[in-house]
Amino acid sequence: MLVAFKNDVMADENAFKELGRIFGYFEEDRHKWDTHNDDEIENSRWYKDNPSLHSFYEKAFTASSRPGSSMRHSLRLEVSAQSTSRAEQTPMEARKYLNEKTLFAVENATNDGAFLDTLLFCLGRRELLDAHTESWWEYDHLGGRDEASKAIERYLARSDGPIRYCVILDSDRLCQSEPYNGQLQAIVDECIQKKIPYHILEKRKIENYIPDEVLAEAAHAPNSRHTRRRLRAFARLTPEQRDFFELKGGFTANPTPPATSVPSPQLALFADLGPEQVQALCGGFGRKTADCFKDKRPLFTKENLKRQCHGSLQEFEDLFDKLESLL
Repeated sequence: MLVAFKNDVMADENAFKELGRIFGYFEEDRHKWDTHNDDEIENSRWYKDNPSLHSFYEKAFTASSRPGSSMRHSLRLEVSAQSTSRAEQTPMEARKYLNEKTLFAVENATNDGAFLDTLLFCLGRRELLDAHTESWWEYDHLGGRDEASKAIERYLARSDGPIRYCVILDSDRLCQSEPYNGQLQAIVDECIQKKIPYHILEKRKIENYIPDEVLAEAAHAPNSRHTRRRLRAFARLTPEQRDFFELKGGFTANPTPPATSVPSPQLALFADLGPEQVQALCGGFGRKTADCFKDKRPLFTKENLKRQCHGSLQEFEDLFDKLESLL
């Protein structure tokens, strides 16, 4: 967060204590001092009465003229005597707000969190990784997408500053051309209306981002004949088929003819599969497939993730730029 002090608070002796506490966030590099109003700063009573600020101010002023190396400090907050909007707060309000954690809302903080942590590590996103270690951000566990609207309302009611909240969800689409289901579209519409950043995964679910070599290790009973047969059948799918296949449950095995069935919205996508391949993919790879993001993390690399994403990880570079900008 980029933080500017307006002239009125730098002239108010009653505000100096809170300004000093906010200054502590600059010293620990959690937030950044906006020194664009350098004349006001240098002529203020607060600055003149605190010579210990001068060295840090000079460094901050010099650094402000250089382009940043990350998306951090993209949001801006003004500290003034009057609180007029989310972007302008009193010193006490600002000090409390700046100590709040940025929140990334996911359905399941364990599995979705491990998925995002794995990608952060493999893509070398040190700003976000280090900020997580410092507890400057955390995952907001929704417990189900039907809780998303309530979680957004809780956040907006609790936090008065610039929005530092992002909703990240599976698309649950059955094919590339399928629109979001009604529930997910309602969440997207609410995020747009309330100016909440969001990201919907391009593939069906987080499991669809698991590289083949990791999936082979993560599958239930990986050495069984049935699992090996299923892995071979999965490897023969096209990239789009792999993006929207239900990895955990697979296709459905029926007790009566037909012996197997593909969901009707996916009939065109999987039209080229023969009965044997469909049969092999029944049952999927188990309900704990996503556990590999925490249990098999050393097997993930930037290279195998890039291969799984058809040669580009831009989806996540863009997502992490967005998340970084909220710190």
